Amino acid sequence: MEFPQFELISFGVYDSHILYSGKTYTTERTVTFYEIELFLKEDNGISFINGDAYTHGQGDFICAKPGYKRYSKLHISCYFLHLLPKNDKAKALLDSIPTSFKPGDVSEYVRLFNKMIQLRDEENNELYLLTALSSILQMIRRDS
Repeated sequence: MEFPQFELISFGVYDSHILYSGKTYTTERTVTFYEIELFLKEDNGISFINGDAYTHGQGDFICAKPGYKRYSKLHISCYFLHLLPKNDKAKALLDSIPTSFKPGDVSEYVRLFNKMIQLRDEENNELYLLTALSSILQMIRRDS
């Protein structure tokens, strides 16, 4: 059986107030990896992805894929995953995620993101991070 394999580029919490204080918009850019974001509060900015506007409230997800054009109306706070697929099964899974969706309950997502952040700098954390990442992606597949 082939399992999806991913390269976890980065993950954490993003707060645009830190990088874009005093700004209203980010610069348009081309996405280079899969960017999955879970928004943390209501009235959380707008993402423009391939010309479509996606407003963000608490519990909303977006997924921008390599080659997409995107920029944002600020300000934004979100958990994020930046991933690259390492095999066709992983690419198919990531490609199946819609650009925007909202699961009914995000408490388990929040718990897993927080666990990943907590374990980021621990030694020998790879299996814990892989388990949390796999759980998040399985829930996304279920909820989207």
